[in-house]
Amino acid sequence: MKIKFQNVTNLFIIFSISSFIFLWGYSYPYNFNYIILIHSLILIFYNLWKKNLKLFNNDTSIAIFLLIHFFIVAIIIQELNLQALKFIGVVFLISYFIYYNKNFIFDNLKLIIDFFLIIFFINIFYDIIYIGINQNFHLRKDFLLFPEKGYLDFQDSVFNCKYSYFRAEEKFNYLVFKEISHFGMIAPAVILAKVLFLKKENLISNLFLLLFCIFTILFFSTSLIFCLMISSIFFIFFMKKNMDVPKISILLSIIIFCTSTLIFNNSCNTKISDTLNLFKNNIDKFIFKSKKNDEIIVTVPKNLYENKNSKFYKWETKYFPNLSSAVLFNSFLISFEALEKSLIGFGFNNYEIASKLYFDNSSKKLKNIGKNGIDRIKNYNLKDGSNNLAKLITEFGILSILLIFLLIKFMKNPNISLENKIFYITLFLSQLVRGAGYFNGGFIFAILIMISSLSLKKKND
Repeated sequence: MKIKFQNVTNLFIIFSISSFIFLWGYSYPYNFNYIILIHSLILIFYNLWKKNLKLFNNDTSIAIFLLIHFFIVAIIIQELNLQALKFIGVVFLISYFIYYNKNFIFDNLKLIIDFFLIIFFINIFYDIIYIGINQNFHLRKDFLLFPEKGYLDFQDSVFNCKYSYFRAEEKFNYLVFKEISHFGMIAPAVILAKVLFLKKENLISNLFLLLFCIFTILFFSTSLIFCLMISSIFFIFFMKKNMDVPKISILLSIIIFCTSTLIFNNSCNTKISDTLNLFKNNIDKFIFKSKKNDEIIVTVPKNLYENKNSKFYKWETKYFPNLSSAVLFNSFLISFEALEKSLIGFGFNNYEIASKLYFDNSSKKLKNIGKNGIDRIKNYNLKDGSNNLAKLITEFGILSILLIFLLIKFMKNPNISLENKIFYITLFLSQLVRGAGYFNGGFIFAILIMISSLSLKKKND
């Protein structure tokens, strides 16, 4: 049987995209995250050989913008991070890859997601076998955290935001996701893009989707549920004209499920209430030149304080919010500090500079955040802030508003299928809420896809 060169090329494209979006946490035995860069370099050398090389176009112009902005900001903050220039180069290569393959990418979203689902279930089978052999199906052995049994098993991790499946034991060589939050960054996009278009799927694809949804329901995280809810609400409000009644009904069902989970699941509810409580009690910290006390106010959330079944019922002593909420809140404090210094931000991938500056100058603000004060959070998410919204504001300031206009243009683009819009917008929205930088979870890919769509022509043009 003769293998067609075009089929091999198409498979390489799908593998490159799927690896970058979904397999960014994979590192055993090789890291596949940047296969897309190798692919892009091959394209550049191939087009150079064919004398058809067009390095600068509408798609790759984003790299020029980032470069100019980077050097302007370096003058303002008086610091030059040469390491960040490498990542601007990465943006250029990814944008070139998208420019060269944009029609194929938009036409083959189903194959890209299905490829990931196959890899995902290979990962699950591997994990179960590995954990079974090494730990007798105990996800985590710890007598301090689990004094009754001394371990956490699969049953304990079901419907548990605090101790979920991928968060179990760091020493395990999970193939794809090291943490449940990493899974939560991409799961909403996969679910919405597939569930809303079931009629287009074959039996095997639907079976994989069903198993994926079951896994998601059993081993969810707060960020996964919240991102799924926020994305569904967004589509109901801003894209319902493009959807029929069944799709709207599915979205409403998802919203009801997610809302109920966040309200009635104690481990999820605590994280949401802690976060809201921190922002509500410290809103004055986000007022320019505020002369109020710098110290962060921390109180027991109302739903815990008034609940007789809560260990914090009528709690009068110091209450420490959960680590995730503290890190999230701190990321926006850093963003506000950055805006006071530079309205156009600190430059691409320079969040770490702002973060270190904040901790050096204003650590006293956070002494009530945890038992060890600022030491509790200073080593977490120094480069990404745990969410890409705070990272964008910190690095681009008021210029980050441009992404709103880009999102609107993408939503209204008649040349993009609804399926593609659902997938890439969900990737974008989810990681604004809970992200791990631009290059993990396909966030930058989603933005570059939106930019590329501006120059996409109709097929009959």
